[in-house]
Amino acid sequence: MKTNGAMISGVLPVRVGAFHICHPPWFFAKVVFPLMKVLMPARLTRRVNVESGKEKEVLAALDKFGLGKEVVPSDLGGDLVLKEGMAYVDDLKAKGK
Repeated sequence: MKTNGAMISGVLPVRVGAFHICHPPWFFAKVVFPLMKVLMPARLTRRVNVESGKEKEVLAALDKFGLGKEVVPSDLGGDLVLKEGMAYVDDLKAKGK
């Protein structure tokens, strides 16, 4: 796992500043992720964050990283409404893009 983490961290096609896992299952947040952190490279460990707890607690934790309620998807308690599939394409066409 440590080798896989090292291989992935250097070859992602985009730069990942941080990766937030919100509202994970209890077992992942308390058992699996702490074990994974031991095996992950330090650079990757600093960029992966697990946000668990009540909705307000998760929003407060994300806000500390500059992710205000306006950019958090509505599924997580934020204000951003994501459009999928054809609704997204139709919206882009309406805007002339």
